[in-house]
Amino acid sequence: MVDSKIIYENLDTEDQILYFEKNDKGIKETFINARIIYSSEETWHDYEGCLSIPGLSQKVERPWKITIEYLDRDFMMQNKTFSGLTARIIQHEYDHTLGILYTDHLKPLTKKMMESKLKKISHGNITVKYPMKFL
Repeated sequence: MVDSKIIYENLDTEDQILYFEKNDKGIKETFINARIIYSSEETWHDYEGCLSIPGLSQKVERPWKITIEYLDRDFMMQNKTFSGLTARIIQHEYDHTLGILYTDHLKPLTKKMMESKLKKISHGNITVKYPMKFL
């Protein structure tokens, strides 16, 4: 499930123009058995965070535009192209289905600099406003 519509609605006009292409107001969509079939050569860096790693964010490079094939909530096959922040969110969530976190896209030095904070989180030394289970 991806909801970039709520993000679009909460951005000021300047950021809407920066993160979304003209006439794109975001989406609220379910992706079942998704498969990214195209990624643009044009990329951009922006901060990403994750509920799985609370309190941390880093700049991640991702393609600006992707085409994804998937079943929607009515199990109808879709093949759509998304760009900007919507494409970034889809890629982030798609990565989760492959067992990948945004930290896996970071340079080794950046990961090393985050190591102590990640250890604290993995030991439950973090306060969040949502339930978390530490294994």
